[in-house]
Amino acid sequence: MRCFIFVVFLSSVAAWSEPFRPWLIAAYGDTTNQTDRYQMGNDNTVIDIYTNLMWESGFLNVSTINLANKNCVSLFKNGYSDWRVPTVHEIQSLLDYVNAPGINEDYFTSLPSNESVLVTSSSSLQPTDLVLVVQQQTRSISSQYPPDMNVRCVRGPQRTAPLDRYTKFQYADKNFVKDQATGIGWMTESSAIWFCDQAVDLSQVWTPTIKAVFSLFNQSNPPLIDEAVFSLPSMLYLGSSTPVAGENGYLWAIDGSTGLFQTVPLLGPAMAYCATVQLD
Repeated sequence: MRCFIFVVFLSSVAAWSEPFRPWLIAAYGDTTNQTDRYQMGNDNTVIDIYTNLMWESGFLNVSTINLANKNCVSLFKNGYSDWRVPTVHEIQSLLDYVNAPGINEDYFTSLPSNESVLVTSSSSLQPTDLVLVVQQQTRSISSQYPPDMNVRCVRGPQRTAPLDRYTKFQYADKNFVKDQATGIGWMTESSAIWFCDQAVDLSQVWTPTIKAVFSLFNQSNPPLIDEAVFSLPSMLYLGSSTPVAGENGYLWAIDGSTGLFQTVPLLGPAMAYCATVQLD
């Protein structure tokens, strides 16, 4: 197996007052069952070494979005009071796209059904200002609210993008950028999904995972993807290498106009930005 990985080391999982540092590249992989990833803390908390975040191992059922926020803001757990509702990218980091039921049950309590969602602090831009929710068992992210809403609070520095986020470079006469927020390199022209893994002159690029693709999306301000850096794909969906559990021949993709998740056929209407990292 070829592997070309940028590695970022974290010096301390307890330094919550420090500014955000990039997650380990492995945090963008499809699985979350790595043996060195999680540490159990006191008072039913879990530390994610890959993202430098502390989580509640369980969750609380809430009837409204406002109650989710009030619960986390007022939470005192493991000696800390700076808990908050996680962003959609933070919740997605816990999703396991390979192993059922979509989360590492050795450390986290699983949601009970496909009708259960976790609330995030992120909002969609289209439809406007609807809070995004994450369905753990189907791994979907949407702005549709089922009756069973829940919150899993988090603490730690939020991911931020540096002002000079992208650094340009060339590889095999193609234009690439390195994302300083993640350490992942990207080809700035979109291509067919199969191209990334099969291009003979690009032996060190691969089709990105859905977590890597989603890292390019800014859920706070339009445009969703930096149009000054990336050429927008001619097709609506940005695809990934991540298979849809239980749907043979389908991959996860993101609607480039809304930032919401879709499933597309392997040879269907989706493009991709090739990445300089291979993740399992």
